[in-house]
Amino acid sequence: MVTEIYEAADKGCWKTFTDLMGGVFYKRTEQAIALHYKLAVDTATGVVKTSMYSKEELLKVLKGISTGGKTIITRTNQWHLS
Repeated sequence: MVTEIYEAADKGCWKTFTDLMGGVFYKRTEQAIALHYKLAVDTATGVVKTSMYSKEELLKVLKGISTGGKTIITRTNQWHLS
């Protein structure tokens, strides 16, 4: 089924993709392919970043996807404005 989901996404057939993922109202945590997040870390200090609104809210960044017990990291670059 995961292969069919990838094929639908590659072809741009979003109706099929959405249906295979469980539908519009299906819980994200129960979908066949889930987004994979990691805590955002300041590379200079090694400290986990927090929200500008609350020091207790730890920030997460999207790193890739998880499916079938495997994680695939798709976002390897880190962009900086200078």
